[in-house]
Amino acid sequence: MATVGISGRQFKRVLTRSVLAPLLLTLLLAGTFLGLIAYLLSVGQWVDHTDQVIAQANRLQTLLIDMETGFRGYLLTGDRVFLEPYSKAGAVIDASLDDLVELVSDNPPQGRRLGELRADLGQWRSYARRLIGLRQTGGDFTSAVRNQEGKRRMDRMRDRMADFIQTEVSLREVRTRDLGRTTWAVVGTSLGLAVLLGTGLGYLTRRQIVLVSASYQQALSVAENQAESLRCSAHRLEALHEIDRDILRAGSLDDLAAAALARLAHVLPCDGAFLLLYNPTDHQARVIARSAADAVRPPQGALVTLDGLPDHQPSGEGKPLAIAEMVTVDRPAPLQQNFSEQGFHSFLAAYLVAQGRRLGEVDLVATRPAAFTQEHVQIAEEVAHQLAIAVQQTRFREQLQRHAEELEQRVEERTAQLQETNGALEAFSYSISHDLRAPLRAMEGIAQALLEDYGGGLDATGQDYARRIVSSAQQMDALIQDLLAYSRLSRSDLHTQPVNLPSAVAEALELLQAEIRQRDAQVSVDEPLPLVMAHHPTLVQVVTNLLANAMKFVAPGTRPEVGVRAEERTGLVRLSVQDNGIGIAPTHQQRIFDVFERLHGDEHYPGTGIGLAIVRKGAERMGGRAGVESAEGRGSCFWVELPKG
Repeated sequence: MATVGISGRQFKRVLTRSVLAPLLLTLLLAGTFLGLIAYLLSVGQWVDHTDQVIAQANRLQTLLIDMETGFRGYLLTGDRVFLEPYSKAGAVIDASLDDLVELVSDNPPQGRRLGELRADLGQWRSYARRLIGLRQTGGDFTSAVRNQEGKRRMDRMRDRMADFIQTEVSLREVRTRDLGRTTWAVVGTSLGLAVLLGTGLGYLTRRQIVLVSASYQQALSVAENQAESLRCSAHRLEALHEIDRDILRAGSLDDLAAAALARLAHVLPCDGAFLLLYNPTDHQARVIARSAADAVRPPQGALVTLDGLPDHQPSGEGKPLAIAEMVTVDRPAPLQQNFSEQGFHSFLAAYLVAQGRRLGEVDLVATRPAAFTQEHVQIAEEVAHQLAIAVQQTRFREQLQRHAEELEQRVEERTAQLQETNGALEAFSYSISHDLRAPLRAMEGIAQALLEDYGGGLDATGQDYARRIVSSAQQMDALIQDLLAYSRLSRSDLHTQPVNLPSAVAEALELLQAEIRQRDAQVSVDEPLPLVMAHHPTLVQVVTNLLANAMKFVAPGTRPEVGVRAEERTGLVRLSVQDNGIGIAPTHQQRIFDVFERLHGDEHYPGTGIGLAIVRKGAERMGGRAGVESAEGRGSCFWVELPKG
């Protein structure tokens, strides 16, 4: 009886261990597996989060392109139609940037990049508003465009966005690898614990070998099913990741669609895959990509007539459709009938939806009935969503290219018109230079001859009339010369290069030697004078006009005193001409640079009223500007700023 009792207690211990051991091991397996699954889901959520960040960044990049395109188009043409994309993008870009900042709140370095991008965007928008205002008011915006300030800022923003997106892509790759490693960790742990469970049961009880073996086999089968499911999920994520990379590489839509359908056909149990893009105006769709046997219709590039083409509002969730059952819910029946005639018994359609509009669809067919599950529908919808983004981006690029080509054509037309106008101006200038000045010279010569040969026979009034004719002819000739000089400045191409400023000032003084002696003027030049970027003949003309102006406008009986000096500023050189003249009131200091603007009559200070206009025009054509600082009775300081040589 004792032996029986001991055997009974041993049996109870074995039986207890046989019951408790599987329970403890099962709990350990469940806890570990649940923890790994939770971590796996967390990693998957981070991968999805990174996809959202990349999609939002692409949208922000598209808005930047819209703003720049509209801004440049308006500057080139002056047509307010081009401001529409600029205004629309500007209205939503701040909200889009705020959404992106919120998405990367967990990533401080990316947040700082967006802060720098926001600052650059603010500067660029201020620059754009300033140039648009100048274009609208007829102001001079070409110099601001020429210095490429806006292009540099926009390039900096593009570089920031490219770095931002590349960082997110790298982060997604890291997280995807982490997801793969976690997946295999789950598989390995599950298999290890399953083996441990079987081994423990076999060690603890021999009499329960059948039960233990069955449990082991069951656990192993569950683990294998779980591993297979995880491998399928990893394969699915890898396929979606590759499609994302194809979209970011911005290849052609045909190549991208073909690659996506090939991956989709590898993931899903289908015998054929087709990508159709709608053309709602004629109720047709074009097959732009296919993954099927050559004999399967329709071929790539074919136009498919879709009677009852679905509207452009996305419908509810899709579901697998079996052609044999002729389910035609919100579907073009002729296309289903076409596949049914070719021996396909399962059909799945996933719509490409972007901004609330259907752009096309991905059609999958299989010969086996009921081949598609709800999981297959979800995978197809994810791929269709990515393809919709790619289609939208491709259309945006094509639209941008069309706008660029239109702008280029308009620029060519305007250039041809300007060349024709310049030719007419050249002919007009030639006519003025030769046909108009010839009679003036004849008038002056005849009046001079009249005074010299017949002056004795004329009374005082006649001699005065003759002298007035000579003076008027000379003034008219000077006016024509100044007009021709101003016209040449407006039309000719000035190629700037480093110019020695002392040599230009010396050449101007040499041209004015006769006038300096006549007026007994004192001209001083403060050395040194630096190099400037200028057009040498134009710079000499500008300096000559400033020096002549300084010597002329002095009070009667006053000896002209003129000082020339230069000072270097940030990237600029300011050349100043100081005089002891009569000065200019503040209200007139801008007028004097306009053509034919004169503050005094010919009887006091003769001239044509074009000299200072030539100074300003010449400075602007050389990439600089001109101005004056003056007060009545205290002299004037005329200055010209040019880029440093």
